[in-house]
Amino acid sequence: MNMNMNYILGVLAILFAVGLFSLNPVLLKSNNASFIYKALFSTITVVIPSFIYILMNNKKNNEIDNEIDNIEEIKILLLNKNTYISSIAYFFYTVVFFYCQQTLPMSISLPVFMLYPFILLLLNRVINKDSINIGEVTGGIITFIGIIILSKSPLKVKPPNYMFKILLCLVAAFCCASAYLFLKTSEDRVIVKEESDKIVQLKKEKDMTYNIHANMLLLNGIPALIFILIILIKNTIFRHKYNNTMLFKGDNNFKSIGQLLLYSFILQYGCNLLQQYGFINLDTVTYSALVNASVVFAFIYGKIFFKETINLQKIVGIIVIISGISFDIYSSTRIKDHKGFLFIKR
Repeated sequence: MNMNMNYILGVLAILFAVGLFSLNPVLLKSNNASFIYKALFSTITVVIPSFIYILMNNKKNNEIDNEIDNIEEIKILLLNKNTYISSIAYFFYTVVFFYCQQTLPMSISLPVFMLYPFILLLLNRVINKDSINIGEVTGGIITFIGIIILSKSPLKVKPPNYMFKILLCLVAAFCCASAYLFLKTSEDRVIVKEESDKIVQLKKEKDMTYNIHANMLLLNGIPALIFILIILIKNTIFRHKYNNTMLFKGDNNFKSIGQLLLYSFILQYGCNLLQQYGFINLDTVTYSALVNASVVFAFIYGKIFFKETINLQKIVGIIVIISGISFDIYSSTRIKDHKGFLFIKR
């Protein structure tokens, strides 16, 4: 498959992924299961199929060699500093942003969180020393201005601790950007480069489907284990305590848990599969620009599912965001021949 087709499919994959991603607040708000199970299922529904795929990938005639290869690959993917940084950042992103999505209007939580692609762009410049051009920075700034306009639009009822939750959305954005940053590397990487190179070398020997599942396992593996550990401790040591806290309060009957598990698998595995395909096939700038489209989906879903208000300020914010995304993509694909004066070099 040629590079242009990979690029087009990558763009389409990200657009479908953000459509699924933007449905997550609908699931969080409508399902009555405990918050801890919502967080667990968001990761375990990605970890299990990814783990199975990696184990089944290396089918060889000699089963002993196959078993050794599988163990070594799992160690490379999960037991290194690069993964620790990425997965711990992803753990905090999951907890903080799920809380924000559950307690804030969709048309607020997602737009504020969508600062994360611009943070990713800046972190990629600092950590991986990748060049960025002025057009790309300008597109990111335009997009951010649109996010501010949208998030400042009037609300019928302002949630408690509103500004604190907005701040938490920004924290979640930074954590998510940090997690995805460490999935890619460069020759000039300034942090845990040696550990990152081991993962890169492993991925070079594999096909794209393997790399997609490797990324999903790398991000979600340790968070899933932490959530499982929290549930085990709660159900053994603290069985009769903390039942009314944010983490454990809920109706954990068979129907609620079953629906949560099914919908989480569809949303999380589907979203992650598409998102990782796009992430692998697109440059960081184009990927960062496209995921901002989730703001548009949040605007639409908020109106459909929760009857959130549509006003002129929200419409203006959406238009500005789309303009920023378009300018970002144009800058990353059309003006790279002018590096001499348009690029901020390494």
